[in-house]
Amino acid sequence: MRYSIFAVLIFMACQNDPSGIEGSSSVSGILMYNGEPLSGAEVSVGDHLNWKSMTDRNGHFFIENISTGEHILNSEYHSEQGTSSISTPIYLVQGANNLAEVLLPVPSNLFEITSNNDQIELKWSKTFDEDFREYKVYRKKDAGLDETTGDLIFISTFIGDTSYTDDSFVPGLEYFYRVYTLASNGKVGGSNIGSIKTDPKNFVQNGGFEESDNPTYWDIPDYNPDFGLPGIFELDDSVRYEGEQSLVITIPDTLDVFHGDVGFEQKFSNSVFQEETTYKITLRVKPRDFEVGAFIKREDTGVLLTKNLRATVQNDWVELSDEFQVTDNSGQITLRIYGLGYLSSNELKGWVDDVKINAID
Repeated sequence: MRYSIFAVLIFMACQNDPSGIEGSSSVSGILMYNGEPLSGAEVSVGDHLNWKSMTDRNGHFFIENISTGEHILNSEYHSEQGTSSISTPIYLVQGANNLAEVLLPVPSNLFEITSNNDQIELKWSKTFDEDFREYKVYRKKDAGLDETTGDLIFISTFIGDTSYTDDSFVPGLEYFYRVYTLASNGKVGGSNIGSIKTDPKNFVQNGGFEESDNPTYWDIPDYNPDFGLPGIFELDDSVRYEGEQSLVITIPDTLDVFHGDVGFEQKFSNSVFQEETTYKITLRVKPRDFEVGAFIKREDTGVLLTKNLRATVQNDWVELSDEFQVTDNSGQITLRIYGLGYLSSNELKGWVDDVKINAID
C-alpha cells in the first residue's frame, strides 16, 4: 500500500534551537488515523524538497532545518475506504515545535448507489469530525474522479445530510460518484468511488410501432402539391423486424404525377439531450419498392445533425445508424423518416421498424 500525506495545524511553540542554524526550526508530531498512529506515511512542510519526513512505526515524524514563520503542513493517506488529507497553516518559531497529535480525517463511506432509471440515489456514512464544514458530491463518466476532475453536483453544510438523489443523468451511461467531507481546519476526506450504469432509454416514442393501431406520437405531414399526393402510413403485423408490428409506407397506384419523397416525423425538445453527450440513432428499414431514408436536423436552422441515411431498393431488412451531439439545448430537433418514390402504375411499399435514439457516451 502506498501512502502520501498533507496536513495543516495552527501551532506556536518555542524551545532552544537544536540545529545550530540561526533562524531555523524543527517540527515534530504523531500522525493519527482512525484513532491509531499511522506509519509509513509522508508528512511535508510546504513544497520544499527537503522538508519532508516519513512516519515511523509509532506514527512519529520529525522535520528539521526549516525556516521560521508561516508554513503549510501537508499529509495525505490513501486506503480502500478513500483518501484522507490535511493541509493546514502552522507558525514555526526558532527551535523545536511539537505539534503533538495530527489527526487525519476518516472519510465517509459511499455504501449504496441505486437507480430506478429516473433517479440515482446515493447514501454515505455520517462524519464525526467536530470541525465539519460541508459535504461535496462529485460525478464523472470514468473512474479518474477527484475534486479537480469531477463535476460538483451537490453541497450540504448539514452534517446529517448523508444522501443525495441525482436526476440530471443520461440513462444508459455509467457514472462514477465520490463524496468529499471538508472540515474547517483544512482536513479533507474523499470517500471510495462508487459507480452505476442505468438501463438505456429510447428517446423515440413508439419507435417499435407497438403502442396502438395507428402511428401514435408520429407526425404525418399534410399534403404538399409540389410532391404529388401524400403517402399512406399504416401499421403492418405481417411484415416486421421486431415485436408485433411495423410501419409500412405505401405510395398508391392512383398517382397521375409523383416525384420526391413521402415521410413522417417526430420532434424533440433539445432540452432532453445533454451537451457533450454522444447519441446514436438506429432504425431498421425494408425498402422493397423504393429507397427509405432518415435524418435528424435542427428545426431553427435546418442543419443536419446526422448524415442523410438511405437504403436502396431490396427485399430485406437493413440497419441505418449514425451518431450525433446536440451542442445547444435550446429549440427543437426533428427526426424525419421518408420513402423516396416515383411515378408507377403499381402500388409501392417500404417498411420501418425498431427506431431508437440512445445515449452511448
